[in-house]
Amino acid sequence: MSTATVTQEQVKEALRLKYKSLDFDRAATEQFLIARNQRSLIPLLDEIERESKTNGHSTEVAEAIAAQADEQPDNLILKAALRCVEKGWYVFALNERAKEPDKEFSPHGFNSSTNDPEVVRAIWTRKPSANYGIDLGRSNLTVLDFDNGKPPAELGLPETLQVSTSRGTHVYLSGVSKQGDMHLNGVHVGEIKSAGGYVLGTTPQCLRR
Repeated sequence: MSTATVTQEQVKEALRLKYKSLDFDRAATEQFLIARNQRSLIPLLDEIERESKTNGHSTEVAEAIAAQADEQPDNLILKAALRCVEKGWYVFALNERAKEPDKEFSPHGFNSSTNDPEVVRAIWTRKPSANYGIDLGRSNLTVLDFDNGKPPAELGLPETLQVSTSRGTHVYLSGVSKQGDMHLNGVHVGEIKSAGGYVLGTTPQCLRR
């Protein structure tokens, strides 16, 4: 099925007719467009702004302009971060292929975490290859970080989300707890991570449960 091309002039005319009486916030609208790689459409706001009042339906105006743009390419990291948001968890940007917080979008480390899907989309539109971290305290989570392989069966852990890491396994549990080391039969087997800590996020496939 072919898709008709919508020109900027058509978009401008449609916006003039449909939104000239609507209020919008210029800064918020520009941010919306930049997050979607539609910076080239920002000049259209000049005419709309002259015909509009201030404050109001910025998202509606931006979405109308955004309708002419192509969809963003598939981004599994973004999908996974948004899946975390759907679960009520808080995420933040890490450096690409690393565990350290991104200085631009996470200047306060895990304290820069968010569960606002629009903020998450904006971050990973700007930095699509950035890893993401999960702020365990704000997400009300405890993660048992086992150093090697699967958790020992003798621990009798409940059925819950388990994610394989480069060396071991992350076991996700609801609720926060004190952070510290885990020992079994006098042997260090991993760490308890919770409020005041974070873990590297996983793939969207692992988050389906």
